Amino acid sequence: MNSLPPFAESLFLRTCELACLLAQDAGAAGDAAPEMSPVQRILNSPFLLGGGLLALFYIMVLLPEKRKKQQAAEKLSQLKKNQRVITIGGIHGVIVSAPADSDVVTIRTDESGSNRLKVNRSAIATVLSDDKAEAKKEKEADSK
Repeated sequence: MNSLPPFAESLFLRTCELACLLAQDAGAAGDAAPEMSPVQRILNSPFLLGGGLLALFYIMVLLPEKRKKQQAAEKLSQLKKNQRVITIGGIHGVIVSAPADSDVVTIRTDESGSNRLKVNRSAIATVLSDDKAEAKKEKEADSK
């Protein structure tokens, strides 16, 4: 009284034979494998690859971005009167007042000085270097 059809019984037997053969092969391969040194175990670890990629990302992306932010914050903290600046909105002007303890900077946008804008210190995108003014200040400092 077989409860399985003939093709299912032969399939089951072949699957069992294959499992036994694979188990014997794995046991034989495990016995023949050489012992790995501690260095080889570390190098074969997937954590080394992940950690290396994270370290590379930190060095290539995060460190330069951190330096760039520090330089920008330093530049904004050193704003002085009569410096030419450009805001993030594209407005050109000259700093009229830039208190060190305040986040607001007042700039004048025209030569007569009648138009003034108060902008956040963080809204200043570029500080233009006025080579003539700097050279003049250096000459005055040297002559004293």
